[in-house]
Parts: sequence; structure tokens; C-alpha cells
Amino acid sequence: MNIFIAALLILSCISGIKCFSSENSSNICDEIKRQQRRADLSLCPSKFSVNISSSSYSVGEPIHIFIKTTALDTTFHGVHVVALDENHLQVGSWKMNAKKRDENSCNGSIYIFEKAITNTDAIWQVSTPVVGNIAIKIAIIEDDSAIYSNCYNFILTSRVSMNSSNIDVEDAAINTTTIVTTTTVTVTTPSPTADVTVNVTWSFASNTNITSVSMAIRNLKSSQWVAIGLGQNVAMGEAHVFMCKRLANDEIIINRYVNPGDHDPPERPQPDAGGVFTPGQQQFTDGVVVCRFTLSNFATQILKQVQTLEPLSQSRQYHPLIAMGVLDKDNNAEKHSADSRVAKSDTVQLNQNEVILYRIPEVKTDLTFAP
Repeated sequence: MNIFIAALLILSCISGIKCFSSENSSNICDEIKRQQRRADLSLCPSKFSVNISSSSYSVGEPIHIFIKTTALDTTFHGVHVVALDENHLQVGSWKMNAKKRDENSCNGSIYIFEKAITNTDAIWQVSTPVVGNIAIKIAIIEDDSAIYSNCYNFILTSRVSMNSSNIDVEDAAINTTTIVTTTTVTVTTPSPTADVTVNVTWSFASNTNITSVSMAIRNLKSSQWVAIGLGQNVAMGEAHVFMCKRLANDEIIINRYVNPGDHDPPERPQPDAGGVFTPGQQQFTDGVVVCRFTLSNFATQILKQVQTLEPLSQSRQYHPLIAMGVLDKDNNAEKHSADSRVAKSDTVQLNQNEVILYRIPEVKTDLTFAP
């Protein structure tokens, strides 16, 4: 029986299925350590996408890291994950939603899956207060010989800050010194939009060159807004912006803006901003706000650059930017909070079908509505 199983494993490896034994895991660990000592981003492939559900953390809050392939013929066999505090010490704990064959410690944790996969959700959380920011680092193990480390890194800012001060008190009567340590814990109250989740989907009709966009938003309260930005860089700021608002009377509206260069708030677009924006049917049903719009007529326009922001294009790659906040008494958007915005590292295009999630575990939740 053992000989038969060994023969099956050999045949599997010969037929192209990678085998991950404990020896392979050791070799993988050595390669990850070697790559961690260099930071050559030119070696990072574009066939993988890694996104994070939040840019900040608090005690007990699960942080989801969504890992997926962007090429149809690409899979991966494992990942390496690590969370480091500002002293480079490992903090928190990890869970993986894919079935794993093996798990090993290696300056973090290596997870080898039962079979090659195209996506997974790595979940990190910390159970005790941590001082300062947390660095999240993800390595993708495509196979034994293709490992990508130092490519997918994130910084989480803390929503709990701790400040310690030492006071020396001298007791002359007994000629001793007592060290009294006081600790002040400051808990930052989450913003009003800290629990809002967003699912932006769009489809492209090649026969009409029309992109149809739907923004499905949960937990958006009265006098609040959510915006999807299409940025040229991985940073909040310069972008084409589409903002969904829930007014004080629960009316739902969608507007288009541009942010041509660190403007705050964004401004109304000029006619030459690229494409024609057409609001669709907006709705508020069962606690879910849905904003719809289409983008069309790109080819018929003579485009010129809007200051430093290039006109919107269906064929250009953009970084998705998600932000949310509250409306003032005149229904104008106030600036977003630090815990309610994210700039994603992957890119999207308007002439492709896309799904962009914020604070939603990928592959598990679908908030889209039929037209």
C-alpha cells in the first residue's frame, strides 16, 4: 500500500502537480528569508492581486487580506503571512479560509494548501493592545520555484494609542527609590462610517462601449456619503470621483466629480473630463443603498488634459480609491475619516468587468442587485 501511494505521488509530480513535502517547506522558508533581505520590486508579477479590508486596526477586529490571481491560467499553492509591530516583533494571529495541507513557522507563517487555488482570504487580528503601526507582509508561493516576497506590504494604523510615563519618587526616610509607572490608554472613537461596507461592480458592453456601474452599500446612514475614485496613483487625492449620497430625507443621489490635484473637496467636472456620466435608478431597500450610473461616449469626444488629471478613459488602468464620510447641512461632503478610506494597489479598467470590495470578505458576500 505504501509503495502504491508513493507511486501515485511520483506520477502526480510528473504530470505537473507540485508536491509540497516538509522538505519543500524548508526550502520555501529559506527562499522567503533570502527574498526578505532584498527589495527588488521589478521582480513582482502583475498576475496576482492582494487587497486589504481596512487601513487601520483595533483590538479584536478581523482584518481581511484578499489574495487572488488576475490571469486565467495562474494558480498558487501557498502563502507566507506575517504581522510585525514597530519593534519588528510578530503580533496577532492568522486564519486562512482555504483548506491547508501544511503550516510552518518561518519568520511568520507558511500555509501550503491542499490543492492549487486562485483566491483565498487571510484573516489577521490582535487580541491585546499594541503600540503603534502594524506592518502586514504577504508572500505568494506559486510553486516550488516561484515565490514572490516583498511585493505585497501594508501598513495598518492603530485606533488605540498607549502612552507610558515613568515617575521617580524618592523616599528619604528609607533612602530608597520607588518607580511608579502610569499608563494612559486613549481609545479613539470610530468614525460614523466605520461599519459601512461597499461592493462596487461594473460590466462593460463591447457592442455599445457602455460601462454600467452599481454601488451597493450597507450601513450607510442619513447624511452620509460613499465615493469610488479612479486614481492614477496608489494614493488618496488626484482622481475621477463618483459619489453616492444618502440625504437627511433618505433620498439617494449619485454625482460625478474630479479631484485634479489634492483639492478638498472634489469639484464638478468640466465637459472635457472624459466620457458621458448618466445617473441610473437609485434605491434604498432593506438597509442597502444602491447607486447606479453608466459611462459612455468616450470615443466621440476630443479629450484634453484636466490640469494634471488626464481625462477619464475606458482603456486606461486605474487604482480604485474608496472613501466615505458625513454630509453637512447643505448636503456637501465633509472630509473622510482616517478609518474610512483606502487606496488599493491593484488596477481596474472600465472596459472590463470588475468587482471592488471594501470591508467585505471576498468570494463570500454578494450585495449586487439585478438591474
